[in-house]
Amino acid sequence: MIGGLSYFTKKDVVAEWLRNEILSGKLTSGTPLLQDEIATRLNVSPTPVREAFRQLEAEGLLVSRPHRGVVVSVRDYEDQKAVYEIRALIETHVTRVAGKELSKESLEELAELVKRSEHALRIADLKSTRQANTRFHDVLMSQARSHVYVDLARNLISQSRYYLPLSRARIVEVLQAHGAILHALEARDAERAASLMDRHMSANLKWLYQSRTKGAGPKRRNGQTKREKS
Repeated sequence: MIGGLSYFTKKDVVAEWLRNEILSGKLTSGTPLLQDEIATRLNVSPTPVREAFRQLEAEGLLVSRPHRGVVVSVRDYEDQKAVYEIRALIETHVTRVAGKELSKESLEELAELVKRSEHALRIADLKSTRQANTRFHDVLMSQARSHVYVDLARNLISQSRYYLPLSRARIVEVLQAHGAILHALEARDAERAASLMDRHMSANLKWLYQSRTKGAGPKRRNGQTKREKS
């Protein structure tokens, strides 16, 4: 069982393992995935692996190709980086503007989401922490005055939800950032909240870069890895 994922279903365990392997660069674009091999490695039956494949295909991490089966899809780092850069612009702006007039109800919901994430982290339910943390951004962005900002932010948040591997270290950092943003909003200090949001987005960019470089695998030569050549 993968550490910290004991509250997942078997399909969730397989899906999260595959996400981490792909997002860390251990499974590179175009790598074929064998259902039975993964089932044996994770000590599950082929059924949850097949279900995980379908889920990750829907997320865009995998693609099913004729005569090649399921393979890791091409994920462009520059596109992922651009998503976080645009998120930083939008979410910092919305936090600054909406932060001055957040309702008591919205602040209470944000506070509840931070508490929910803290509790899930204590019981090692990392999946629930990610859900609560994603919802934190969604709630805050819903306070934008224009639906253009709301729609753009939600689309980008949805795109980037699985860009980064799920890890306790990152969840702790995210939770600390959300707590600080919440405290600034509760104090009606919209400028500080916006500054903290911008710093939070910068930290996500740093995590994205690190996840790409740490697990980049063998260097490619003429478009092939050493393993592909052998």
